[in-house]
Amino acid sequence: MLIHMFRFLQILLLLITLCPSVAMAQSAAQYCKGNKNTANLVGCLNKYYEQVKIRLGNNYDIMLKTIPQEKTPLFRNAQQSWITYRDDQCALESSIEAAESLKRIQELHCLIRVSEQRETILDLALGDVEAQNVAQGITPRWENVLHAANEAIYWRSSKYIKADMNCDGRAENIVTGLITAADQDKSILSTQYVIGLVESSPTGRPTAHIFEISGSVDDAAQNCSSMIELRIKEPTLGAAESNQTCMPIGVEVIRQGCMSYDLVWSDNRFSLQPQIIATPNLEAAGN
Repeated sequence: MLIHMFRFLQILLLLITLCPSVAMAQSAAQYCKGNKNTANLVGCLNKYYEQVKIRLGNNYDIMLKTIPQEKTPLFRNAQQSWITYRDDQCALESSIEAAESLKRIQELHCLIRVSEQRETILDLALGDVEAQNVAQGITPRWENVLHAANEAIYWRSSKYIKADMNCDGRAENIVTGLITAADQDKSILSTQYVIGLVESSPTGRPTAHIFEISGSVDDAAQNCSSMIELRIKEPTLGAAESNQTCMPIGVEVIRQGCMSYDLVWSDNRFSLQPQIIATPNLEAAGN
């Protein structure tokens, strides 16, 4: 029991160190905090609504540039229908307010709320099924598979990356994790990094692969960073110019001050390989 408690506390401290807090978007309540009269509140809400409209306009432009051209009329019609709904809904809410001085405040609250909802909808419209699952509070399949593969690992699921590493047309999910293990007499605990890779599948159960990173997270004998980074490694120029229709993409596993690795698809399997650092030719340098 003591071992498990210590393990929990150690990982908790690591999470505090390694996971910076996520900056939340400023809300209307935060933006207009401290307003003391109706006129000031109306002015503040108007300014905030202008910011919301700019963000929504940017999302709209991104959507237009991203969707297939033949889908553009359908999207424009959907946006126009939403504008009609927004105007009718906010006119209704404003009309329900009995106090004339508060009608504009009610209208602005409605315009902000409905527009921010539309902003989220446009964000999700371009997302895959996993993004939709997250929005609905459903854990993605690949996360469930990783947890089932080893329940002792804490996965930093919010920091995952996606890459089609084996050219099958479906992106793999790659994520870092932490696991703590005790030595034989259970007197010393060490925490180390692991890499999880989940092969995507259109149907059925995805396949999980787990790779251990050598060395402890808190190994004082090395000048290792406490952070580990995953980075997409695009094919080299020479490889990209070959006759292959698709070149496998690698993922770099980088830890400053320690050995870094390449996660690659090779010989029809995924493998984690130490990076080979080229050493300078001292003899040539001396000539």
